[in-house]
Amino acid sequence: MLRIISKKSAFPLAGLSSGRSLSSYVSHETEVDLPEVRRSSIHSFFQQGTGGRCSYSGDTCTVFGASGVIGTAFVSRIVKKGVQLVIPYRRDPYDYRHLRTSGELGQLYFFPYFLKDEDSIRTAVKYSNLVVNFIGADYETKNFSYYDLHVDCARRIARICREMGVKQLVHFSAMNANVEPKEIYIPGGSNYLKSKALGEIAVREEFPNAIIIRPGEVHCFADRFINLYLSALRRSIADEIALYAFGEKTFKAPVYISDIVSATIKVLFDPTAAGQTFELIGPYSYQFGELVDWMYNKCCRGIGTGYARRTPGICYTLKTLWFEMYARAFRCQPRWSWEQLERTEATSDVLTGCKTFEDLEIEPRCFEDSASVTLQLYDYHAPFRTAPEKVEPEPPKRYQHLRKNAKEASSIREIPEALLDPLEGFKPAF
Repeated sequence: MLRIISKKSAFPLAGLSSGRSLSSYVSHETEVDLPEVRRSSIHSFFQQGTGGRCSYSGDTCTVFGASGVIGTAFVSRIVKKGVQLVIPYRRDPYDYRHLRTSGELGQLYFFPYFLKDEDSIRTAVKYSNLVVNFIGADYETKNFSYYDLHVDCARRIARICREMGVKQLVHFSAMNANVEPKEIYIPGGSNYLKSKALGEIAVREEFPNAIIIRPGEVHCFADRFINLYLSALRRSIADEIALYAFGEKTFKAPVYISDIVSATIKVLFDPTAAGQTFELIGPYSYQFGELVDWMYNKCCRGIGTGYARRTPGICYTLKTLWFEMYARAFRCQPRWSWEQLERTEATSDVLTGCKTFEDLEIEPRCFEDSASVTLQLYDYHAPFRTAPEKVEPEPPKRYQHLRKNAKEASSIREIPEALLDPLEGFKPAF
């Protein structure tokens, strides 16, 4: 801190007592504290400003898949650090217009590109020292399969980043990614999880120091977890919901989107995180059926309303096939599909020994607290209340996380052995 002391006047120096400078004065001298000179970034030209949204930190980040759920939250958060963003897009401008208000004028640059065109990708990362790849799809189209998006495109982006001298690359995969996933609904297992695992291998081959993040079931206002299972289409006419094995053999650890964004920003600026893999799930695991029960009870649609859990039957099978056929015919996103049910309802979240929130010194929020705001949108009695209710449903039971090859236990509750049938090769951490 540079300090200027003047004894000529008992008044603060003109032009230095407001805005960015701090001034104080006494009867016979004036002391003015000026901000320190900040060194420019190694990977960019200059740092401008004192920090914050209206400044330039010296870092430029290219964000692939910024119009998605996690990408939108990431862009809104990272621009507050003064990072300049390059946002490649390949769809209609209306799909990314909500991102324009995230930063100041000139802070966000939108660039059209095509995933199979290397020149456009090269131009998008040409001036960036940081790159984040959020690209992923819940369903396949005639132009892009899971393998095209999660493997070929991921490899292409990683290779170009290495050739262009990108300092840090963050690649988003998926929790439970496995080249040989367990088969439940789909013969051979989930193609989504299989392609995500192959994509991790491809990225590591092209960019060995890439950071891989495996998020669990992300929940927020625009998620495909809470909004799916509370949808009226997900229930039958009798208000029953079909879950694999009544939801009693699957354990999930939903994670709040804000915690995912915080972890992503932290590893993006941490040079020691290079080459690491992070599995980011919530602080507790829940039995899937109990979790769905609590969500319905929270919305006053559970006990006493006819709600019940059932195993998938012929009606549920026909409904799922109808949504898939409709999506193929009209080229739109299906409400749900066998692929999504395979990885959400029939696959438990199992930690494999990679780094977690604990290694990043981030305390994730539990599902009961962070999901309450979203669940208010589905509250059946909300329009008729004159005052907020004081009675809350009993929260779902918390279980310890499933861990692969675990040696010791230290968590909330043990998972009964009888419920681990679909998890051969895995066991709870006790």
